[in-house]
Amino acid sequence: MARTFDRTDGDVTGVLQARLCEGPGIVQLGPGTHMCSGLRIPENVTLAGEGPATVLRLREGSAVVQQDGVSGWVLRDLVLEGNASGDWKNRVDAGQTGIAIDRCWGYEVTGVTVRHFDGTGIRIRHTALSADKAPYCNGGNLDRITVHDCHVGLCFGERGEYLNAVEVSAYQNTTGVIINAGNVKLAASNICSNVDGVFIEDRENGSHGALANCLVNHNHRHALWCRNVKNGMTIQNCCFFYGDITIEDSQGVVIDGGEICCNLFARGGGTNRIAGNYIIPYAGICERFELAPSTLLDGNFTATGAWSPVR
Repeated sequence: MARTFDRTDGDVTGVLQARLCEGPGIVQLGPGTHMCSGLRIPENVTLAGEGPATVLRLREGSAVVQQDGVSGWVLRDLVLEGNASGDWKNRVDAGQTGIAIDRCWGYEVTGVTVRHFDGTGIRIRHTALSADKAPYCNGGNLDRITVHDCHVGLCFGERGEYLNAVEVSAYQNTTGVIINAGNVKLAASNICSNVDGVFIEDRENGSHGALANCLVNHNHRHALWCRNVKNGMTIQNCCFFYGDITIEDSQGVVIDGGEICCNLFARGGGTNRIAGNYIIPYAGICERFELAPSTLLDGNFTATGAWSPVR
């Protein structure tokens, strides 16, 4: 049976944390705005709300939920609210985070909205990989996640690996999604109406993951920005409209089987491949193509036939 929690007055961190620490099971949060900070969800405990009616708002400190070295926990069906205000395009990184996940594995974040943080909505680092913890398949799962009005919506940080993220909606963030880690799969998601949509840059053991079946539309500066990607990245069946695709000093980036209606740049050393995409030339949006000689092109086409830009 779920343990209910309906208190909404003042800072509820201590009382709610005590309820979470009572042991395995579900702590059910009722509707309302609950002020708290630094909550920790223990192993085999689920913290569940009642959808958008349940709000956990940052009272003070750096994170609403702070997970470190814990497995088998679940956060679902609620809103994490920060204190950022003003134009979302001017968000700064003041260190505020909706949920910070460090050295965890085998967890689930489902049906959660994270909004209004001067920092990162959801930040994941250092998945605890080992034979008895996450044997290269059980890092964590994110499903039906919405991140908006943050400096960064969702960040797969250093060694935040072997993670599955599906049905992510990232909009009105300075950067929608950052990938610094390898072995990340982001699929069936909308990364739209940010300043930069998806930014991929290697840190320790970075890239060599997959971005698949995503809409990356109406971003203001970059739709996709790959910088210093050295382990390769597979980007398949994605639709890029507006913003630029920029590949800088990278190798092994493959953009395959999608739609591209944006400017396209591949600069610096390294070989990358752009293949089998439908190119939609559009004045002012998809008319500049600056591709390094090492860029491989194969089977790209427009409505009138094969496409090969002047290099």
